Amino acid sequence: MPAENRFLHQQYPTNPGSAPVLQTLNVEEAQQTDFSKLHTVLKIGRILLVHGTFMGDDPFGIADGLKAVAEAAPLLANQLNRLADALLEKTRPFTTSMTGDIGNYHEPYRERFQELVGDDPQVELLSPTWSGQNHHLARADLAVRLLHQLLIRPLLPDQNLLLWGHSHAGNAFALLTNLLANHQPSVAEFFDTAAQEGTTHWDEVRTHLEKSSSPHPLASRILIAAFATPVRYGWDTDGY
Repeated sequence: MPAENRFLHQQYPTNPGSAPVLQTLNVEEAQQTDFSKLHTVLKIGRILLVHGTFMGDDPFGIADGLKAVAEAAPLLANQLNRLADALLEKTRPFTTSMTGDIGNYHEPYRERFQELVGDDPQVELLSPTWSGQNHHLARADLAVRLLHQLLIRPLLPDQNLLLWGHSHAGNAFALLTNLLANHQPSVAEFFDTAAQEGTTHWDEVRTHLEKSSSPHPLASRILIAAFATPVRYGWDTDGY
C-alpha cells in the first residue's frame, strides 16, 4: 500500500502487482523455532492479541441499542442500563466458551503463546475487549482505543509492539496505520465523520495527534500480523 494513503480503501486489482507468497506452517516447525528473536532482533516487548468480528462483548449491538433506548426513556433507564451492562459482562465469556480458539483469542491461547516466547515479550489479550461489531465505527473505535492504550501505557524506550489480530481486527490495524501516518487534514476528517466528541479516548487521541509530528513517532515501533483480514481499508506505509 502507498505512503499517504489517507484512509482510502484498498483497491481490488484483477492482476495484483505482487504475486502472493504462500507458506504452510505446522506445529512441529513451531516447536523448533527460536522465538527469542522476537525480543533480541525485533525488540518486541509486548504482543497484543485482538480477536475479530463477532467475538466481542456486544457483537450484534444489543447492549448499544438498550443504552440508546435508555437515553430516550428516562423512566426505564436504570433497568435498561443494568440489562445492557449484564449483557456486556456475560457475552464475551459465553462466546469464548462456545468457540474456544476458533477465530478467536482466549486465555489458553495467550498462555500457550507465552510459553512459546518465554518470559519476554509479554503476551496480552486486549482488555477491555472491543464489541466485535461488523461496521466501520466499531473498527474505527478499536483503532482509536489501541492508540489510546499506547498513550496511557507507553512502551519502554527500547520496546516495539506486535499487534496480532484476526479478521476485522486487522482492518482496525489498517486504520491505525492511517492515524499514525498523521496526515492532519485527513485525520481531522476521520474524527469529524465519526462524531464521537465527548468520548474520552476519542477526545484524548485527537488532541494528541493534533500536537504530534507526522508521521507519529510510534509508527516506527508497531509491527503487525493480521490473519484472515478481509480487503477493506488501505494500509498507510508511513504509519507502521
